[in-house]
Amino acid sequence: MVGKKKSYKKQAVIQMLLLIAIILLINVISTRVFERLDLTKDKRFTLAESTKTLLREIDDVVTVRVYLEGDFPAGFKRLRNSAKELLDEFRSHSKGKIEYIFIDPSDGDSQKDIESFYTQLIKKGLRITRLTITKDDEISQKLIFPGAVVTYRGKEISVNFLQNQVGMGEQEILNNSISKLEYSFAHAIHNLKKPYEQKIGLIAGHGGLEEVEISDLTNLMSNYYTFEWIDLQQNVFIPKIYTAIIIAKPKSPFSELDKFKIDQYVMNGGKVLWVLDAMEASMDSLQGEPLYLSNKLDLNLDDILFKYGVRLNKNLVQDIQCARIPIVVEYLDNTPQFEPYDWLYFPIILSSSDHPISKNLDGILSKFISTIDTVGAKGIKKTTLLHTSKYSRVLYSPVRINFSIIEHKPSIEMFNKPNLTVAVLLEGKFESAFKYRTTPEFEQHLKDSLNREFVEESVETKMIVISDGDIIRNEVGKDGRPYPLGYYPYTQQTFANQEFIINCIEYLCDESGIIQTGAKEIKLRMLDNVKIKDEKLTWQLINMLVPIGILLVFGFIYNFVRHRRYAM
Repeated sequence: MVGKKKSYKKQAVIQMLLLIAIILLINVISTRVFERLDLTKDKRFTLAESTKTLLREIDDVVTVRVYLEGDFPAGFKRLRNSAKELLDEFRSHSKGKIEYIFIDPSDGDSQKDIESFYTQLIKKGLRITRLTITKDDEISQKLIFPGAVVTYRGKEISVNFLQNQVGMGEQEILNNSISKLEYSFAHAIHNLKKPYEQKIGLIAGHGGLEEVEISDLTNLMSNYYTFEWIDLQQNVFIPKIYTAIIIAKPKSPFSELDKFKIDQYVMNGGKVLWVLDAMEASMDSLQGEPLYLSNKLDLNLDDILFKYGVRLNKNLVQDIQCARIPIVVEYLDNTPQFEPYDWLYFPIILSSSDHPISKNLDGILSKFISTIDTVGAKGIKKTTLLHTSKYSRVLYSPVRINFSIIEHKPSIEMFNKPNLTVAVLLEGKFESAFKYRTTPEFEQHLKDSLNREFVEESVETKMIVISDGDIIRNEVGKDGRPYPLGYYPYTQQTFANQEFIINCIEYLCDESGIIQTGAKEIKLRMLDNVKIKDEKLTWQLINMLVPIGILLVFGFIYNFVRHRRYAM
């Protein structure tokens, strides 16, 4: 009997040692291998296949410095923890090639050192956020940098986490930011590891934007794209070395030969970002004039765009959801006194599209924008990227523009044309606008002189058409220096023009599918505060008593089984 008890004790000791060994082994493995089972409906913890492929192809160390460490509210702690979990998963899929460190930018030896470090981070492109913290009835403010700097082979890109959008509450902003973390990091790594810089052509001439008026965009994207001006007059065709071309705010007509060069570029797989005005209108035209008559702008592009699947309408949009402009209301000691007024010709576009180009973007500022219609084009997929608010209307050419509209409050009943399309994505195999328009002699000339075949139908390609040239134009200060794209000097607001145009270029140029990860959405399931207040005591008792009850039941069963086992 005694021997039997000793055998049971020995067996129990062995089982305990085995259990401890298994636990230790699991902990060792978990430090080296990161895996998790995603049971969420929106698959918030599952990486996109394009991201996994990107991480598997990393052949050198990627260092991520995250500047979101320290003492801050629960929402930002959730953002910080989500970033850490994502980077752990990135490290697992990259076989350890991702290294990261979390840094508190406010941790310095002196205030001077901290401010100097802040300045360095701002120069790197990280945005600063001011938090108001309430603790023990005391209110304090703290500056944080919710973002990271990603480094690979001597190159670095800054990643800002916060994805603000007009009308969103703090929790919605944080939730949206968490959903965009995968795209933000994957996009940065993808651009850093490109073996070569892709070239983008800017179509020169035709009275388009000057270099300084598009310099913020070109400077911002210079780390991973090379921008070059293309003069169609000096080039017999647009070379294939350009992944995409941008036609930005031209003012004079395109010749048939210029259109032919653009058409054949598209037929050979080229991508185009069309940023066009349909009407002649600008604020400069109203300087010192009580009235300006806006007429249609003839760019001679209607036929080629119609063939590709869109029509720019000769009209101007007025929208109650608009920017403000300063108006002189009186003079004091010969000094003009300004007051801001809503300017219906400057609609602020808030996208409701689920497409990754425009999803969850903040307001986009437009100026004298027109509408776009989609037309029949066989095999072309058309996606609306931007549209006006539900309180908009259309004025057809010619349009009388003057400041008298600010004197009267707009009547909602008059703004009865909701969700007017102003930006469209076209994808598919395009038919040449010059099909049936060329002669055999001309085609033979192409072949003999330029060693090029006339192409009647394109390979799979894509283009984006935007009906406002100012969406891509950055303001220029009196000192000649460019403002950031989307910055509006009158109100000192920064709109999402920059993010939108960058997304357009990325979508046109990137075949990896990384931008698709930006469409991931994590639904915010908010708690019912009224229910919480009414049932607070009930759930507190459940949370305290149920775990204790489970432990008591488990302990009773364990002691009962043990007693029966060793009673003999």
